[in-house]
Formats: sequence, C-alpha cells, structure tokens
Amino acid sequence: MSTLHAVAPAPRTRGLSLQVYGYLLLLPALGFLLMFTHYPMLATLWESVFSAARNGHPAQFVGLDNYRALLDDDTFLLSLRNNLLYAAITIPLSVVLALLMALAVNR
Repeated sequence: MSTLHAVAPAPRTRGLSLQVYGYLLLLPALGFLLMFTHYPMLATLWESVFSAARNGHPAQFVGLDNYRALLDDDTFLLSLRNNLLYAAITIPLSVVLALLMALAVNR
C-alpha cells in the first residue's frame, strides 16, 4: 500500500517577481502607445473646443460650436457620406477576399 505525501507549496516571491518583471517589460511599449496614440487624440479633443488664436488674441473656449458649424457645412457632410460609403464597400469586400484567399491556400 502506498502513502501520499503532502507537497509544500512553492514560495510566492519568485512568481510575483516574474509577474512584476513581465509588467516592467511592457512599460516601454505602453509609453509609446500612450505617447503616439492617446495623447494626440486627447490633445486634439481639447483643442477642438477652443477657437483659433489669431492676431495675438488668445484662443477662447467655444464648447461644441465648432462641431455645430462642422455639421452645418455641406462639404463636410458630403465628404462624410463618401467616406462612409467607401468604408461600407471596401471593408466587407476586403474581408471576403481575404477569407477566400485563406481558404484557397489552406486546400
């Protein structure tokens, strides 16, 4: 008859240090992601609620007036419609073609 022996659990300090090490390896990539994607997006949103600074006069807070003016512009609405139509056609077509090519290569 065999007996089972209890096995002591491994110390957690090594596992925790490896986990922290993994996160530390991700920090440079996270820094670049924040610096080149999130910061410009937030800065653009912040700038969009101010008027343009002209002739030495500082920019003034205008709220959503810039967006209201944009939605009243016929040229903007036409370009928005064209972009949405282009995306609605090209994205599904690209996905279908990529799927068909992947299936053809897989055979």
